[in-house]
Amino acid sequence: MKILSRLALFVAAVLLLTSCARTSNLRTKQNLVSPGQTHEEVLAVLGTPGNKQFNTNQEAWQYYNSGVSGCNYTVVWFTDQKVSALNSYRVKKCLNCANCYKQINWELGPSQVSTQ
Repeated sequence: MKILSRLALFVAAVLLLTSCARTSNLRTKQNLVSPGQTHEEVLAVLGTPGNKQFNTNQEAWQYYNSGVSGCNYTVVWFTDQKVSALNSYRVKKCLNCANCYKQINWELGPSQVSTQ
């Protein structure tokens, strides 16, 4: 029984550390995104987004990492195919991060999502 308890504790620790590393990895990569970059430059840094939303000459690309305490999202905003803003948000209660993207409110723009 002790072996199973230790094994469960070890697995939990590994999962926690892996989750933190993935979140940190997205944060590190998002720091490489700058205003004025093109779609191709963002794809090279962050990869394919999990969610894309469009409105005339604007786009919002969303990326996520799952963490122990919820899902962490990064939104890259484009105007006329160039990065115009970047922000992030967290959803604490979500079983599958791929299903919890926020709907973009184009009237509010990047200010709609608070950085946490």
